[in-house]
Amino acid sequence: MCKSVEQQAHYLFEHKKSGLKKLTTLQRRLKRLHDAQDGECYWCHRPMLLWWAVDNKFYRKNRKITATVEHLLPQAHGGSNYVGNLAAACYECNTIRATIAHDAFKWVSSIPARFERFKYLKKKRRELETKLRINKTNERKAVMVFNLALLFLCHNKYGNNFTGNADG
Repeated sequence: MCKSVEQQAHYLFEHKKSGLKKLTTLQRRLKRLHDAQDGECYWCHRPMLLWWAVDNKFYRKNRKITATVEHLLPQAHGGSNYVGNLAAACYECNTIRATIAHDAFKWVSSIPARFERFKYLKKKRRELETKLRINKTNERKAVMVFNLALLFLCHNKYGNNFTGNADG
């Protein structure tokens, strides 16, 4: 669809007058998705903000409600950047969903109480995984120290003849 020279000039004049920079391809795509959904998140239906349209202080305080591009079929499961596979979702829903299947997450997010419980459990799971990661690291270190001590003891007992084989 070609615009006339007058329309293009008017657009550029208004755009410069407003002080806005030219939007990137990703921003234009996100704006189209955001407008098509009336500014609501695809999952939780909360109103969303376009991050480039607000100042930095407000953005940092309200990051959870900024619009992001959501892949309905996650890229990890073979989803593409085709427009039919994209929707606008708030930052919080997009990060919580991660690679969960579309139907499963739609079921979770359809009832607000269920969704809040899911967010709470996901947060607790992350905390537990962090603790376990620390414990696994400590456990690995303990196993390494034990193995080194065992090798040292065996070397002292058997001398250079110890090969570490069960056969001897």
